[in-house]
Amino acid sequence: MRRNLVRALLSLGLITPTGLVGQAPAVISGTVTLATSGVPQAGVIVRIERLSIGTASMADGRYRLVVPAGRFTPGDSATLTVSRMGLEPQRRTVVLRGETSGVDFRMAASAVALEGVVVNALSGSAARARGASSVSADAGVAGPGGFGNEPGVLTAGILDDFPRRGWREYLRFLDRNAQESGWGMNPREVISVRVRTDGRPLRDHPVVVRQGERSYTLRTRADGTIRLFPYLEHRLDFGELTVTPEGGEPQRLVLNHALLRRGTVTVDRRVAAPARPRPTLDIGLLIDATGSMQDEMSYIQTELRDIVQRVQPRGSPLEVRISVVYYRDRGDEFVTRPHPFDPDVESTVRFLAATRAGGGGDYPEEMNEALRVMMEQAWSDGPAARMLFVVADAPPHPYPDARYTFHEAMTDATRKGISIFPVAASGVDRPTEYLMRTMAVVTGGKYLFLTDHSGVGNPHLTPDQPFDVHRLNDLMVREIRAFVAGYYPELRGFAAR
Repeated sequence: MRRNLVRALLSLGLITPTGLVGQAPAVISGTVTLATSGVPQAGVIVRIERLSIGTASMADGRYRLVVPAGRFTPGDSATLTVSRMGLEPQRRTVVLRGETSGVDFRMAASAVALEGVVVNALSGSAARARGASSVSADAGVAGPGGFGNEPGVLTAGILDDFPRRGWREYLRFLDRNAQESGWGMNPREVISVRVRTDGRPLRDHPVVVRQGERSYTLRTRADGTIRLFPYLEHRLDFGELTVTPEGGEPQRLVLNHALLRRGTVTVDRRVAAPARPRPTLDIGLLIDATGSMQDEMSYIQTELRDIVQRVQPRGSPLEVRISVVYYRDRGDEFVTRPHPFDPDVESTVRFLAATRAGGGGDYPEEMNEALRVMMEQAWSDGPAARMLFVVADAPPHPYPDARYTFHEAMTDATRKGISIFPVAASGVDRPTEYLMRTMAVVTGGKYLFLTDHSGVGNPHLTPDQPFDVHRLNDLMVREIRAFVAGYYPELRGFAAR
């Protein structure tokens, strides 16, 4: 009776949760182990679905779930759901009280399909679809000499925030996280300029945008477009501007509310078709090597090794060059450790394996300097497909004397035709997600993020919208090949391999 009265008063707004004087939070804690061996299980999701509250077990199998005061009435019952890819899910009913309750779980292993898993971020549930691949519970157990040397362990999701549906979701994300916009960026207004010659898209072609004394050089994407952000990267005012493809005549546009509402405009100018040399792919790997990455570093290196070895299908005419920049923070053993663009895959693999996580100490790291070093690598000047994967678990350090930041990096990336694909590791928070997704949107990339389904590393923050779960190495290889096929349609057959 009392519980029903409290709920009624809450629903009518006559009392607030904080008005439940003296009520303490309910804490549920325990360990998650494998039933057959007693091995602790990391990355197991423990949730109360009805309250949309959850947590994940740590490397030693321990978890701690806190239900805030006011979200329950003492004596309420709740159902705990416990799940992770490769383990049989469990459900347990508990009674919520203003104290700590101990609940341990002994999980049974199972082989389950991974490809096609859809995660509903609002409920935390995962619906399994058909798939050819499977992963067992043992594959998620991290340990010395374990599966860190085998690819295909890490799991990830991906968001493309620019297509129409993705853009709507992205704007909702910006609205929900308006307080996280302290990066000095307003990415809400964008104009997509389709650059054509005789009706055909101009791919990877330099374009100059000029307004008064200001001018910006951008390279078109695979679909022949450039993206102008008047209030972010390209400081443009309402009024006249010109768009000039290299080798063509300028076209006059007027920036006004009508153009912003329309969102797209076409520039069609006769341009001599540039020479098409051998298809080229430049891949940059910018990797945070600080101590906070230690929980996932060896696995990430293994996945990247597998990716660079698979990215060029057998018999493909594609030339692949890869550059790597490891970075830490000021005062560490090194700030940046670069490996220049190299077509020798084995040389890149050896460099990837030669660095271990260490240093750091505070949360932000010297990503800004690493971006400067990466942008100064010898990216292809001629026609090419260019991708930069930024693997990180923390934002850039806002040093007051920094002369180069992510703002300059985004400008350089659009000028050089480099699309940024962030890969968010464990430790990324919402402000960092805000920055990473914006870097991807501005430069024509996508946002990748590791998930807890592998059981490797500390808990991962995932977007608050539905997403699919994939093996990281398969996902990145698929994205790379599709990206290349956009620039070189003749290679679409290779992209399907």
